[in-house]
Amino acid sequence: MFGRFSAFLNNDPGLFGYEISDPRLAGRIRAEQIATILRYSPYMLFANILCAMVLMVALLRTPAGFPMLLWTCALTVLITVAYVRWRKTNNQPRRNFA
Repeated sequence: MFGRFSAFLNNDPGLFGYEISDPRLAGRIRAEQIATILRYSPYMLFANILCAMVLMVALLRTPAGFPMLLWTCALTVLITVAYVRWRKTNNQPRRNFA
């Protein structure tokens, strides 16, 4: 099991049964995967804020209401910082992860 986890962390394409012998092709595939993740990052960030707010509203009148309010505020600040960083780096050209 640790061998597969190590292969996952090392971006081993053979992990899922694929053997890519061309390192440039493997680099292009990794670059496309990362570009896809970055393209959908704002939506994931927004979804996290929305879920935190729904949970905060649900727990507002319970003993966990105030800590939940603090957690939601902290999460919103962190996500806003992440979004600003995403906006700054989004216009940079793609790198080849070979």
